[in-house]
Amino acid sequence: MLKRKTLRKYTEKRFELMQKHLCKYTDKNTQEDLHQFRVETKKLKAFIGLVQYINADEKIHKEFKPIGKLFDHAGKIRSAHIELLLIKRYRLKNPAYSKALQDIIRSESARLKKKKEHYLNALKESSKKIDEHITKLGRTELTEYTHQQLKMLSKYFAAPQNIAGIHKSRILLKKLFYNYSLFDSETQKKLNLDIKYLNTLQEKIGNWHDMTVTIESLSSNMHVQKSMIGKLRIQERKLLAVVKSDVKDFSKKVNMPLKNHGGKHVHSKTK
Repeated sequence: MLKRKTLRKYTEKRFELMQKHLCKYTDKNTQEDLHQFRVETKKLKAFIGLVQYINADEKIHKEFKPIGKLFDHAGKIRSAHIELLLIKRYRLKNPAYSKALQDIIRSESARLKKKKEHYLNALKESSKKIDEHITKLGRTELTEYTHQQLKMLSKYFAAPQNIAGIHKSRILLKKLFYNYSLFDSETQKKLNLDIKYLNTLQEKIGNWHDMTVTIESLSSNMHVQKSMIGKLRIQERKLLAVVKSDVKDFSKKVNMPLKNHGGKHVHSKTK
């Protein structure tokens, strides 16, 4: 069981780190701080989804909306930065497009800095409202929620040719990974998930996702050479092939092997 005190401490830590990284980014424009701000926001959103599901609490999601606006604002900056990194990594030359991305980072960062106090107040207000929805969460409910998430993932991965399903799985995997770290040791033991496999998988799908988003963005720009997009599509297909290979037999891979009394390994089953 997760006590209310434990859960409140968890959310307070998320808000504390969100404020810390937001302030550091607006002061120094360090991309790592912006990235960490978004990571902490995703952890909070995953937790809210957990509470919403177990307690059938639709109102808690509404308390996240002000944070969502800040998250999306930071996302514009982060997406432009990722595109620049991919262009540099694959040695693609397009000065005009690179400059356009740098302009987005510069202008949106300036706007973020101007709205800093507004966003900080929104975080404080949301923190108070979300706290009112936090209750203790039972081990049975946590287990049922996790099995439901795994069932959805198995459905997506059963048809790896369904690209839309793989996109959706990326978010589900992140939520599962973040919430699992919050669970007590007894719940984790009962679930027996191979969390290293899940984390590696979500990272690989994330790399593929970043590439698809970059290609989509480049394709909408008439000044970008087709050869440049072609090079990225080759890499995108390679990344997707890796993902499809890793999701094969997902239901078997997701559980850690257990030792029986004879010393042989057996796999627990995910319902």
